[in-house]
Amino acid sequence: ENKYDEIHLIDLGDFMDGWDGMTVRRAHPLPQNMDNKQAFRVGLEFKVRLYNSIAIMTGLKIVSHNITNSNHSNDFDYIVNYSAKEILSSQFGNCEYYIYQRFINHYIIGNHCFILCHGKDSHNLKFGFKHILDSKGKDKIAEYIKHHNLQDYFCTFEKGDTHLQLFDHCSIDKCDYNNYMALSPASEWVQTNFSKGRSGLSIMEVDL
Repeated sequence: ENKYDEIHLIDLGDFMDGWDGMTVRRAHPLPQNMDNKQAFRVGLEFKVRLYNSIAIMTGLKIVSHNITNSNHSNDFDYIVNYSAKEILSSQFGNCEYYIYQRFINHYIIGNHCFILCHGKDSHNLKFGFKHILDSKGKDKIAEYIKHHNLQDYFCTFEKGDTHLQLFDHCSIDKCDYNNYMALSPASEWVQTNFSKGRSGLSIMEVDL
C-alpha cells in the first residue's frame, strides 16, 4: 500500500541556461555545448519523461511547480514548461502543472505553505537572496508572508540560484529558509574559477 497521496516536483528556475548562450539581461555569455534548438529538445524531453515515468511508476498524482522568473533563462524556461504542460495535459486527465512568472510565488498543502523563488529575477536584482539569510532577505520574506496572509501556516522559503544546499530553520519564526543544489553539474567557468562542487536533488516528506 502506498503511504503517499501525491508527489510534487519543484523546479526553482534556471532550468534552461540562456537563449543564444547569454543571460536574460545579456550581461555576459554562458558557456554551452548546444544551440537553442538542441537545448529546447533536451529540456522538453526531460520534463515530459520525468513526469511520465514517475506517474507511471508510482500510480500517484503528480503536481509540477516551475519557477520561470530567473536570471539565466526566464522566457526560455516558460517556453519549455508551457510545451511540457500541453503535452502532459493531453496524457493525464489529472495533470497539475503550474508555471510561475512572478519573482516570488507560493502554494499551500495541508498546514504548510511553500514559498518558491529562484533567488534572482530576470530584470531588477543583480544581487538576489543570499545563501545565508541577511536582514534584507528576512524583511522581504516577512513582507510577502504578511501581504498574502500566510501567518497561520508553517512556511518554507525555497530557493536555488547559489547551487548550495543549506537549510536555515532558525532565523525566521515559523519559516524555514532552504537553499538547494543544482541538478546540473557546474559549468566549465565555475569549475575553473571555484570548484566542481556537487549536483543533485532533494526529497522532502511532508506530513499534512
